Amino acid sequence: MTIASGLAEAPLNPRPYRADLAASWPRETIPGSPANYWRLDYDTINNMQWLVSQKNHTVAIFPDAHACVVGTVAEVIREQDGDIHIWVNLDGTTKGRFACEITPQQALPVPAVGDHIRVYGIFRYDLQHSWPEIHPVDYWQKVAAAPVIVPAHAAMGLPTAPVVAAPSPIQPVTPGRFPYRLGRKPKLFDRRTLRLASYLRPELPAAPPSLDIAEGISAWGMLANDRYGDCTCAAAAHMEMVWSRIAGQPKDFTDEQVLDLYNRCNNGADDGANELFVLNEWRHNGLGGSKIYAFAEVPPADIALVRQAAYIFSGLYLGVALPVTAQAQIQAQQPWDVVANGPSAQAWSWGGHAVSIIAYDDSGLTCVTWGRLQRMTWGFWQQYVEEAWAIIPEDFEQLPVGQKIVGALDFNQLVSDLQAIGGRPAPQAGWNPGVSRPR
Repeated sequence: MTIASGLAEAPLNPRPYRADLAASWPRETIPGSPANYWRLDYDTINNMQWLVSQKNHTVAIFPDAHACVVGTVAEVIREQDGDIHIWVNLDGTTKGRFACEITPQQALPVPAVGDHIRVYGIFRYDLQHSWPEIHPVDYWQKVAAAPVIVPAHAAMGLPTAPVVAAPSPIQPVTPGRFPYRLGRKPKLFDRRTLRLASYLRPELPAAPPSLDIAEGISAWGMLANDRYGDCTCAAAAHMEMVWSRIAGQPKDFTDEQVLDLYNRCNNGADDGANELFVLNEWRHNGLGGSKIYAFAEVPPADIALVRQAAYIFSGLYLGVALPVTAQAQIQAQQPWDVVANGPSAQAWSWGGHAVSIIAYDDSGLTCVTWGRLQRMTWGFWQQYVEEAWAIIPEDFEQLPVGQKIVGALDFNQLVSDLQAIGGRPAPQAGWNPGVSRPR
């Protein structure tokens, strides 16, 4: 047996199942069932840990497994085996979503994207996919407004996240008015995800007050993001362009190369992709012949770490929950900024987008998107950036900044963690830039 975390990616701190707390946990019932369903909210799942079995990648069941969750349907996926995956943005957060699975045996109706629902079923941990889920769904019902859920996590003394509205469904732009596409799906959570702060050496100096790594690049390329929702892959190509120029070996990418990665991350359907899927595919199978060595999450709220990561790793890979207000700003060639309240200023009111960061200073940051540079204020960053990733290129030792990367990280710990999830060896003692490590 092993301990698995819930939605969180923090280091595992075992908390055994406690029957005394479970006895007082808020519960729900449904018509025709004697079962009592635990009320689970984002904080509960995010801080939860439970025992799972690794034998044959079986799906483990949490003790006293009936549970219910409330949120807004973000995506419906019909699998070949007849199962239907319902991805729900849980109430209380805009930064994660939860899997609910209807099996053919249930013969239940299927909710629509945008429905606000309460879902009842068996709460499990899917070891194969490394996510918690309700599988199977016993029953679901539409609820008109976000209910006030008693915070079950409070009984365990766990922290409470600010309660915010669930994301609105993606609103399409009027055809002909704004010809660019979005395509980043909501952030996924995986217990194996590495966190940059776990590997940075404590004696590192502060990042410089400003950074600009776009020198020498005048044509970024749309990379098909005007026709397809491949922004997650176009942003990856833009990062590779920067690294190749830093290495003195400029490399550009074609639409076909970017779409090849995109199709490997979305099963060939043009409905966007998750950044975590793209990062994993980029790392294992590459983009136009280029791979990455590793990636680690940077918490967007930690601005000092954001600056340091952008400086050390020559850029950042971002996921943004764009508001409708960003459309007028980009058309007017203005920085993205927080300018209004109301529905058009809500995160996700336009949709999810992926960009790469290539510069920052005290007034804001510069990202690459839709083949051009776009400024954003730090206020916009704090309001709308959902995920940020520091990435180590495959042949980082050959970069002029390779020594900086190695000097900044505890590579012994990084390599140990990478090997646990299928990584590669570290640079060996005495290497110097331009000499590749063994493969």
